[in-house]
Amino acid sequence: MAEEKQLMQEEIIQLGDAKYLTEIWNEIPSNALIHKTLPGLGATTVEIKSKRHSIIIEPNVPVIEGKQIKHPNILGVTEKVKGSDIVAYLKGPIEFKKIITTPESYLKVQRAFNQLNINYLEEYFFLFDE
Repeated sequence: MAEEKQLMQEEIIQLGDAKYLTEIWNEIPSNALIHKTLPGLGATTVEIKSKRHSIIIEPNVPVIEGKQIKHPNILGVTEKVKGSDIVAYLKGPIEFKKIITTPESYLKVQRAFNQLNINYLEEYFFLFDE
């Protein structure tokens, strides 16, 4: 008997008096798609601080550079970062790997995972930011 795929049910969670997603994060179910319409609510920061491996796709380099200043354990991948830099980071001692990349540099990240035989699609959380 074939296993049935369970469809995600839409659920709207309001921020209420909360100013940041960190204040309601425990109310958000796992395996969820979050459609936030306002920037600056802290979704990227929540993911950077989460205790899991993450790949975060950001639309531009200044955002990545700003996050690197605030969070020195993340790896920002832009055009000047080499595949060997990504491999070294992935082999490094940081417990929860956090890679922030532009869409244009994502292929370099993918190649580094493949080089190390890491199943990133199963082991990493993806966040696509505004």
